Amino acid sequence: MKQIQYFRDKCIGCGACVIKAPHIWEMNMIDGKADLLDAEEKGNFHTRILWDDEGKIMDEIVAVCPVKAIKTI
Repeated sequence: MKQIQYFRDKCIGCGACVIKAPHIWEMNMIDGKADLLDAEEKGNFHTRILWDDEGKIMDEIVAVCPVKAIKTI
């Protein structure tokens, strides 16, 4: 089972993650950064377990994030 790790402090708000997977991500209207939905905060990052059908799209999102704020483990 894959998990997402999201380092929100690195986010620049480009929105690529939200465009590709709006059921996983949303833009925060206050600071313009992405929020990982249904995530748990763990220190300096947020984490969320991926469903089996979310793995491929999340790999695409990891590849396009310009600041490498997202990774899968």
